[in-house]
Amino acid sequence: MVSLRILFILIISYTTITSHRLDEVSKLVQDVIENEGVASVILAKTCWPKLDEFNLVKDSSFPIQIIKSNSSIEKSFADNTNKQWFFVDANCSDTSEFLSIINETFFAHPYRWIIIDAVNDTIQHRPFLPGSNIIIANKDSNSKQYILKQVYKIGKETSLIYENFGTWNIEKGIVDLRVTRVLSRRRRNLNGYRLIAPMVFTKKGSENFTDLDDYHHNKVDSTSKLSYQLTKYWVESINATIEGDVHRTWGYRDKKTGVISGMVGQLERKEADIGGTIIFMTIERLEYLDYLSMTIPSKIAFILRAPPLSYISNIYYLPFSGTVWLCSISLVVLCTIFIAFTLKLSWCRDEGTEHLRASDYFLFAIASSCQMGNDILTTILSARISMFVFFVALLFIYTSFTAMIVALLQSTTQSIKSVADLQNPAIGIGVQDNVYNRHYFAAQTEPSRKKLYETKVTPQNNPEAFMNLSHGISRMREGMFAFHVVTAQGYDEIERTFYENEKCGLVEISYLGNVDTWTVAQKQSPYKEILKVNIMKIREHGIQTREQLRIYTTRPKCDGKNFGSVRLADCHWAVLIFVYGCIISFLLFCIEKFIKETTKMRKIQCLMENNTIHFLKCNFMHKSK
Repeated sequence: MVSLRILFILIISYTTITSHRLDEVSKLVQDVIENEGVASVILAKTCWPKLDEFNLVKDSSFPIQIIKSNSSIEKSFADNTNKQWFFVDANCSDTSEFLSIINETFFAHPYRWIIIDAVNDTIQHRPFLPGSNIIIANKDSNSKQYILKQVYKIGKETSLIYENFGTWNIEKGIVDLRVTRVLSRRRRNLNGYRLIAPMVFTKKGSENFTDLDDYHHNKVDSTSKLSYQLTKYWVESINATIEGDVHRTWGYRDKKTGVISGMVGQLERKEADIGGTIIFMTIERLEYLDYLSMTIPSKIAFILRAPPLSYISNIYYLPFSGTVWLCSISLVVLCTIFIAFTLKLSWCRDEGTEHLRASDYFLFAIASSCQMGNDILTTILSARISMFVFFVALLFIYTSFTAMIVALLQSTTQSIKSVADLQNPAIGIGVQDNVYNRHYFAAQTEPSRKKLYETKVTPQNNPEAFMNLSHGISRMREGMFAFHVVTAQGYDEIERTFYENEKCGLVEISYLGNVDTWTVAQKQSPYKEILKVNIMKIREHGIQTREQLRIYTTRPKCDGKNFGSVRLADCHWAVLIFVYGCIISFLLFCIEKFIKETTKMRKIQCLMENNTIHFLKCNFMHKSK
């Protein structure tokens, strides 16, 4: 009987202690989540009695879902937000099994965990990497309060690192002892951990690491070398090291096998942590890459010397607007008519102008407009005054016209601004020969870009479209040729080979449409936030700009006087006027000659007919006598 009483008392005591512990744990979980922010849902894995689980759900201010079995875990992980929490009681016998079957994705951002009474053996082999947010709560037997710590590992094979989170007891609640709540600030020291960072060097031999560090030959694969320098700074800022393979291509999916090659392939297969070379953002790559930050403005575009304005437009029409031309012509016509009427209707007769015809007044108007002088001489005062005013007006018009012509002869056209303008047959096209140009040119679907590729770049229509840098820039220097190149590399070649006046009038036309490049990491990388923050710090502190100026060449300044001699093409329209004038003159000469000869023949024929008639008449009269 005594034994039964003792057993009953022990059971009651155990139940009371257990119930008190579970109440404390429930309150602890509530306080921790409230301290961190609102939770959308709490997934709880416990081995508590049904009544205690019911009380946990009932008393919580947040929605709680109890995980019934390990087989239902994946169905419960539906809310992919940083408001989803997981609560695990490590006193349960199946805790190790539960943690081992969970995909490591759910230990990373944005999910959060609270594990009660966890021992080192339970969590040592779990992938709690720097991006994880795991809170461990263990009760201190001496102080009767819970010690809260956050735990993570730098790498999967490294040991656990514990961070002080705070303390909790039933009276005071939670005491937050963290220096900062931001994980990326607290975990930016990776203690020399080695990150895998593959890089892309399109030219064989340019990946020599000694050459990379001393800035020699930094114009070869300049984008890759600048990326290496910046990556080195980012990694050093978090006390880590890098190593990785060197690829000749960024990586594109093979249409037959579906395998992605190059640096992107390594990141997609999670064989690498970060990309050591900047990359374009594409819709396809968003599925398996995390884009950290826009870093280097590595612009790729067509560069060409803007053609002289006379190659594109009639510069003899451009000095005046259409309205000014209309007013000038009207002035000439009206003044000529007024002078003609003045000469014809004047009461004072002038023998020198009495027999002028319409053609004479037409030639007078043309000669006066071109400042060629005047052969109409008159003694009529009103006509002289009219002609004087007319000549003065034409002088100002002619002066304005010739001044504008001089400026236009030295001007370049501003009409070539888009890809559609490059389809002009007179403009040649060249493309820097590298892997991404060959890939992206063939992949274009926008109509104007696709048409340019099919008509001027494809091997069938232009076998020599892809060329090296020096050849492309030399072709561009000759004029009427657009070369697609990384602008920094193209400008470096221009800076070294062009005369000062040739550096003026350079035009950029974007073809690929990718304005900026990005630093990338594998999808859901545990180092994503740490790297992103430090990348931005490197940029804000000016280190990125410093390296960019050391390696990249900016657009050359137009310091020289852009003055050139007049070319034959500049006189194109003047020559056409001369040729057409000669043709018209010759035709008129032939017509006049034909009319003159016809008239002469008619006169001779008429004279012969008259002589014959006279001879017959005389002969008839002689016989009649």
